Amino acid sequence: MPREDLEQVLDVLLDNATRYAGEGATVVVTAQVRGDEAVVRVEDDGPGVPDDDWDRVTERFWRGSSAEPGSGLGLSIAAALTAARGGELRLGPRPGGGTLAEVRLPVPERPGIGPSVAPPGGSGVSP
Repeated sequence: MPREDLEQVLDVLLDNATRYAGEGATVVVTAQVRGDEAVVRVEDDGPGVPDDDWDRVTERFWRGSSAEPGSGLGLSIAAALTAARGGELRLGPRPGGGTLAEVRLPVPERPGIGPSVAPPGGSGVSP
């Protein structure tokens, strides 16, 4: 995925997490390589999304009941950019409350570089 596209996807996810999780919420970002894919997770412990709305969060122009301003395009664009590169954007409730966004992207094969292996308790992120 081109760097600019990845930056835009992460910007949308971080903006949503910090905007909608609410004051005092915690936002955690993790990244790792799992086999042949890179996984970036953005999770927060805010109020989350009502169960009935999860299927709609990536629809163009759809906005939740929040009073926060926005166009309703951010998550739909992030999902489209991710899909265009053979990846997937998964959104859902975070265990314990809040929201979990996960971007999964294929890791291109690079000659002479073996697979990344995560150390015990490590992130598995390659330099």
